[in-house]
Amino acid sequence: MKILRAYENKISPDILIILTVSSIVLLWNLGTGSLCSWDEGLYGGVTREIIHTGNWIDLRWAGQPWSDKPPLYMWVTALFSRVLGLNELSVRLFSALAGVGTVLLTYLTALKLYSRKEAFSSALVLLSTWAFLWSSKMGMLDIPMTFFIALAICLFEYGKDNRLCLFLSPLAFTGAFLTKGMGAMLIPLILGLYILISGRIKILKDPALICGTITALALSAIWPLAAAGAYGKEFIDDYFLKHLVTRTTKAVEGHTGGLFTYFGVLPNKGRPWAGIGLALSPLLIWRTIRFREKEHLLPLVWTFTVLLLFSAVRTKLHWYVMPVYPALAIITGWGAAKLLKSRVFIMMPLLCALSLFYLATEKNIFDLDYSPETKMFAESALNLGECGKPLYAYKVSDPGLQFYLTGKTLRVYDTEKIKLTMRSGKNYVVTNRRELKHLKGEPYSIVLEEDNFVLIRSE
Repeated sequence: MKILRAYENKISPDILIILTVSSIVLLWNLGTGSLCSWDEGLYGGVTREIIHTGNWIDLRWAGQPWSDKPPLYMWVTALFSRVLGLNELSVRLFSALAGVGTVLLTYLTALKLYSRKEAFSSALVLLSTWAFLWSSKMGMLDIPMTFFIALAICLFEYGKDNRLCLFLSPLAFTGAFLTKGMGAMLIPLILGLYILISGRIKILKDPALICGTITALALSAIWPLAAAGAYGKEFIDDYFLKHLVTRTTKAVEGHTGGLFTYFGVLPNKGRPWAGIGLALSPLLIWRTIRFREKEHLLPLVWTFTVLLLFSAVRTKLHWYVMPVYPALAIITGWGAAKLLKSRVFIMMPLLCALSLFYLATEKNIFDLDYSPETKMFAESALNLGECGKPLYAYKVSDPGLQFYLTGKTLRVYDTEKIKLTMRSGKNYVVTNRRELKHLKGEPYSIVLEEDNFVLIRSE
């Protein structure tokens, strides 16, 4: 808090309130329900492999090599799991804590740019934004990456007055890179454009920034080099080419859209505030040019760098633009402070509470039961299996089902091998319903079934 000493008496209560309220909102109900049957189940499954094998570099999922994403989220989840066990809470906790941190960083950044009124409003706006709240309570990578982006930007802004902050700012790139790979490039893009437009080119020669950048690049290189040594060409093809080239130039898995897709998505997914932030952006651009109010440059550059970059990417998913929400919250917070003036400390908590009430009642934001049938099926399958006999999982592709089978199954991907297993005695096999066509002619009975999965017993 040394860098904030000039504001200490005023902001200490604000920070306490923001941390308390955001922690309650984002941690509430976090360990209930069931995991989302793709991303959450996938990262939980990779975490289980880390715990089981003790190998923190060569990541695996369902027993197979996995280099789809960087390891930081799974590393942190594995550490939480040592205390909490591997469950819904431990899988989601890193994301939720990163959400709390992002709300605080939004406050601190707006405080540096404007004043307490704008900072307080911005933090509450972000906390009560649908997309941000939903993503913070999901065990996904987007909020942790947003946290590291916000951290780099906040530290850079405070770096005007504190060399340590300037040194630490690039180090946040390492966290972002180890969370979501090339998405971390948003940090140098945003800060580079901000430096250029604001005319602060000389800061690029600052030894603190240079040393921080060199340190960040060195730290960021450790895991990719280790993984490339373990996986070789497969790592290059799957990690770099798939996620940098393919998702940029092609619409992956049908997730496509036009150049202006996100400009329509934000008012919907970012309700009730993101649309206001977008609408206020032209006003801030005008005030920046007309009155030379340079304090608006950072949130504007931040907003449009994220939007324009991901608008150019062919694959479109609404959570890709998660890093834009803190910037839009700052713009909206500025507008609220101008409109409400001294009443902002009364009105904004009320508006935030109304937004949270709407999201809780209309959008079920606190209902985290994403795959109840899958969880129930897995638990029933484990209970129905005969004691002392293994439960086989044949070509089970659903990460949620893999997670809830808790690693107690023998995974089989070869059709001939599973047929031989079934002929060897009365064995239980979990599989996707569509895979039954490959077992035609084999004697079995269906013991348990769900829409997508079946538990069969060979006869």
